[in-house]
Amino acid sequence: MRQPTWLYLETVDSTNKYLKEHAGELPDFTACYSLNQTAGAGRRGRDWSSQRDTMLALSFLLHGTQLQDMQVLPLLCAMAAVKGLGALTGRAFGIKWPNDVVLEGKKICGILCESRILGEDSFAVCGIGFNLLATEGYYRAENLPHAGSVFSLTGLRLSPEKVREQYLAEFAALFDKYRLAGSFAPLAEEYRASSVNIGRQVRVIWEREEAEGLCTGIAPDGTLLVEIDGEERSIRSGEASVRGLYGYI
Repeated sequence: MRQPTWLYLETVDSTNKYLKEHAGELPDFTACYSLNQTAGAGRRGRDWSSQRDTMLALSFLLHGTQLQDMQVLPLLCAMAAVKGLGALTGRAFGIKWPNDVVLEGKKICGILCESRILGEDSFAVCGIGFNLLATEGYYRAENLPHAGSVFSLTGLRLSPEKVREQYLAEFAALFDKYRLAGSFAPLAEEYRASSVNIGRQVRVIWEREEAEGLCTGIAPDGTLLVEIDGEERSIRSGEASVRGLYGYI
């Protein structure tokens, strides 16, 4: 199993941005992390930053990725977070499709995977923010009713070092399984077991369309299956946003 090359950044605007800017000079599976990310970004341009020393911002670099990998990487990243945090806390974390990690209906982690072409190399940068130590009062003051931290929900103060090492070990194992199989299918059942969408009413939002339906499952390729007006439709990550009808989930 591959081992990461670690880079610690005391303060950074975005760990994803740092790796994208330095990808040409860094080896495969370089991982950079910081406890003070000032301008992180989530999916669809959302801000992802927090109080200093309460969140672990972690990004890692994968050289030689293919177009089909980008559909799967966000799912693998979410699975690794669920497995890693579960191992460290003994709690059952869930995944809001495609890659938000949640506990008790609160978002604990956000994930953003990006791809670039650099000469003859195509690479991916996968970034994840772990809310570790912020208090419930912080989220209340910031008007973030759907966010939480490991500490605010479990009372546990996880070490950022343990979180980053456990997380990348879990990701490396999942990525190796995916690459060996050549598809997401062998991992789909494990992903389904952590899904908080299946069996719930959801709202699907495309660029110029919005519809409500029942989430019926996760397909072998990782797409979300939603029954809308009696027809089961496949929703691909990046093409639409999925929200719960009765709260965050």
